Amino acid sequence: LEWKRSGRGVRTSRLRFGDPQREVALYRIRAGSRVLEHGHCGSEITVVLSGAFADHEGCYRAGDFVLRGTTDVHRPVAAPEADCLCLGVLEAPIRLGGLFGRIANPFLRLHPR
Repeated sequence: LEWKRSGRGVRTSRLRFGDPQREVALYRIRAGSRVLEHGHCGSEITVVLSGAFADHEGCYRAGDFVLRGTTDVHRPVAAPEADCLCLGVLEAPIRLGGLFGRIANPFLRLHPR
């Protein structure tokens, strides 16, 4: 797999899926690392494959399935004891919060493969 850094402590590997409307990727979040706060312009489906992460709505462990929609904003944090590996499916780009988000959001795109 080809992994690319997509934030401090976060690596992403986009997968070939054949659907031009969705981006499918693996996300590896280093133990204790935080993903940037973000919202969604479409649905995000996440399946936790190993490890765990938490956000303001709860803690998700291996085997858990999480669905986020356009009204959801969250900041996932990997559990401190182990890296978290997730499979994610996006149907639209994420929307970052804060000053960085205002600068970066116009450039965010889906990358279907």
